[in-house]
Amino acid sequence: MNKIKYSTWGKVLVGILVCVMCLVVFFTHQSNRNEKTNVYLLLPLTGSGAQVSSDLKKTLEIYLSRNTNCLFNVKLVDSEFNPMKAIAAIKQATVGDDNFIVVSCITSVTAAIVPVVEELGGFTIPFAALKSQALVGRKSFQRISYNADDVAKLPADYLIKMEKVAAVLYSNEDYGIAAKDIFCKEFEAKGGQILAKIPFSTQEQNTREVIKKVIDIKSPSLYVVGVGVPAYANIFRTLKAQGYDGKIVADIVFGAPFVYTSLGADAEGITFVTSEESFSSPSTELARVFREDCLAKGMTPYYFLAEFFDTLCVIDHILSNKCKIEQDTFSKEIKEIETASGTLRFLPNGDCCYRLKLATISNNTIVPVPEK
Repeated sequence: MNKIKYSTWGKVLVGILVCVMCLVVFFTHQSNRNEKTNVYLLLPLTGSGAQVSSDLKKTLEIYLSRNTNCLFNVKLVDSEFNPMKAIAAIKQATVGDDNFIVVSCITSVTAAIVPVVEELGGFTIPFAALKSQALVGRKSFQRISYNADDVAKLPADYLIKMEKVAAVLYSNEDYGIAAKDIFCKEFEAKGGQILAKIPFSTQEQNTREVIKKVIDIKSPSLYVVGVGVPAYANIFRTLKAQGYDGKIVADIVFGAPFVYTSLGADAEGITFVTSEESFSSPSTELARVFREDCLAKGMTPYYFLAEFFDTLCVIDHILSNKCKIEQDTFSKEIKEIETASGTLRFLPNGDCCYRLKLATISNNTIVPVPEK
């Protein structure tokens, strides 16, 4: 009798222990499922890029106000606009975290960060970062940014309909060189002739000699592409000052407020590549709402802020649809998504492209160029 009694109690105890263990596993699993993903925003909060930090923070506020049930934890990390300092900062910020997302910006910082984040177990989603040879073959990132193709093919298609000859003025660095090559290839493939390819330094203080070369070749049309403050803006100012009267088409950088507003009347009539949010009457609802929110916070909406907002929206899309956070998810599952900047299409190998438009400045206002 005693043996049977103890055996019965033993079975009961074992059953209770099994139930307790199951409950522990269940609630632990539920807790892990409900735990939000950490998203580290690696932004230039101080250093040489700090002038944009205020607008980036306001853009984050816009996103959070529109997404009160945000599916991720936001953690701000200062890149100081410096690749080495960015690496040190992200290593320190992610200690103990092995499943996270890093949002970075600027090509040099992104190229340095992606391999480090990959080793730490995270995934990087950079915005305002161009394609980099340093990342070829990497599978732990997805760019959300325009590329050289986006800003070169559209001007080539536009100019060839008006002029059969053109010159190119480009900043002598990776982005400017890539866009120059694509423009020339596209323009010549459609029967056009390139009269000259003229480089300028991103640190150029005096652009008169560069513009004199443009004036001397007498090209009826000119494609300007590049980066560099104040060199880039000075290019357009000097073109007007020296009397260039040909057709000028610029890349997307021209649409940044610190470029075209600094030119005043010299910006009038220049055609340039831009994204949807820059128009006073955007054609999509998301672009319209984003534009209104920016203006309400005292900001002029443009591609840099829009791409940051787009990045946050894409992360929310991934998490809300319980997609795997890996490179192939973007090109094979999401494929295309509407954003504040317009239609964003994901390509293999972490690349993407925006459906951009042409605009011009008229009475200090950005207006679309009618499609022909």
